Amino acid sequence: MMPIPSERKRLISDLEEWVVGRKLMKLNLDLAEADEEEDRADIATVLLQLICATRYLQRPEVLKSTHFVQYVLPLLDDERFEQEVRMSRDAFERILGRISDHNVFHQHSKTPQADPRLQLMITAYCFGSSGSSASLGKIGTRFGVSEGFVGLCTSRCIEALLSLETSEVTWSNKNERTSIKQARILADSGFPDCVGMLEGTLIPLEYKPKKDGEDYWSHKSRYGLRTWRVPAC
Repeated sequence: MMPIPSERKRLISDLEEWVVGRKLMKLNLDLAEADEEEDRADIATVLLQLICATRYLQRPEVLKSTHFVQYVLPLLDDERFEQEVRMSRDAFERILGRISDHNVFHQHSKTPQADPRLQLMITAYCFGSSGSSASLGKIGTRFGVSEGFVGLCTSRCIEALLSLETSEVTWSNKNERTSIKQARILADSGFPDCVGMLEGTLIPLEYKPKKDGEDYWSHKSRYGLRTWRVPAC
């Protein structure tokens, strides 16, 4: 089934045809008539430019509520808070403290940015969602923001988090490796001289890859990437 074009797209198409048609007709008119037709074409051209520069002919009203963010989420117990943002409250506060001063949250603009706390909450909720619950519309409704803002704050938080890579993703030093071997790995699993393990898991993909998409179809009836457990000794 072909998608139904919006009223805006239909109007743009009609105006483009009208402008082009008038310009073709002008080639067969005398000078006086051509000047009059040029004035009409200019009006249509200006109207076309105005419509193309706006996203909506008439912006729809979308009801929003911040009740969940202001009055529900802060009062949830630790278990339910973790269900919402996929991390403990303490971990959330530590991450927020590390990224809240990043330049991406303090760029000078006419419209003040939302609190980094809200942006991180939305981003964490997105990271923990998949399928229909990852819909920008559903997430926006839950947090009282627009769909566009959901994508924007997610991009900002990712940029801020990636800036911590060199300080947070590091290899343990000799003393740390000794402690990990003896106090953690050996005691829990019985493996000697081992400082870490990675468990095999399937990383789900939201969409079928464009290239060789069939190769990504998994036994769990969805597209994904397989990772494997690699011990570090």
